[in-house]
Amino acid sequence: MKKLIAVSVFVLFTAFMGRSQTFEVGDWVLNAGLGIGHTYGTYGGISPSITVTGERGFWEIGDVGVIALGALVGYQHSGYHYYGTDYNWNEFYFGARGLFHFTIIPVEKLDVYAGIGSGLRIDSEPDWGTDYDPDVSFGFYGGIYGGARYYFTDNFAAFSELGYEISWLKLGVAFKF
Repeated sequence: MKKLIAVSVFVLFTAFMGRSQTFEVGDWVLNAGLGIGHTYGTYGGISPSITVTGERGFWEIGDVGVIALGALVGYQHSGYHYYGTDYNWNEFYFGARGLFHFTIIPVEKLDVYAGIGSGLRIDSEPDWGTDYDPDVSFGFYGGIYGGARYYFTDNFAAFSELGYEISWLKLGVAFKF
């Protein structure tokens, strides 16, 4: 029994010694996804957010990971009906992202990363006066998140991100170029 455990531990340990290179310097990745949960808190029902992000790997940090820089474009709608009046919010996001891809993760088709983002948020919200025309405001947003992509082919993956950015949870597809 002790030999079986020792051999099993040795096999598992050596199997995970290989370095995953799912994301490398020079790779371009485009994500398209939907998000649930609204981080900037408006009233009423909230539709899923729509996000498109792109990134490129720039710097390798030893055997640990790759630093990437990218951009985000996003949209989210929310609204509710109150005493015969519809109130709607539309939010548009344009921002930059910095990511760190962990290349030491020992799963060949898995790309695990963490990042921060910041940018401009354009918010149209109801005018609470008598004309009900929307007011447009501009502000900054920031976020921190973690994510993973699982590649089904060399260039196609499913992704998930969890954190405080546009939405608490984003799911979608990714394309590597």
